[in-house]
Amino acid sequence: MPASPSLLIRTPPPLLFAAALAIGLVLEREAPLALLPMALATYAVPMSAVLLVGGGVLAVSAASLFRRRRTTLNPAGEASSLVVDGPFRRTRNPMYLSLTLVVLGVAVWRDSAWPVLLLPAPLLVLQFAIIPFEERTLAARFGDEYRAYCRRVRRWL
Repeated sequence: MPASPSLLIRTPPPLLFAAALAIGLVLEREAPLALLPMALATYAVPMSAVLLVGGGVLAVSAASLFRRRRTTLNPAGEASSLVVDGPFRRTRNPMYLSLTLVVLGVAVWRDSAWPVLLLPAPLLVLQFAIIPFEERTLAARFGDEYRAYCRRVRRWL
């Protein structure tokens, strides 16, 4: 079984994304930096709606599968079942993708480049700390079933 999770791994991923978004919006207030070229600014609301609704639908569909299977949403928690259907057929991390879409949706809506510039921070934490911990834990818990799933489905897209 993998080592005990560090504080970074125990930090809820939505909090990492919320921090990047909040810092980005504060920076936007202090030093505005437009995200969209003028030609696209008139489409900001519909583009942000697509991103926000897409992120919301993806998050709800993925989280509802976890709840139905009575397994944890906590990356540092112990999974009781391996969820491989719904959006998990296309990506092993639909909830993290949904958070990315939400940050992008808010950035487009506010026409702020700062949240987009800060988005790599939570993504790097996920890629190099949280997801590897989750993968080691799931491999230890579900063995060949999880490894076969990893061969079939990409980590991101």
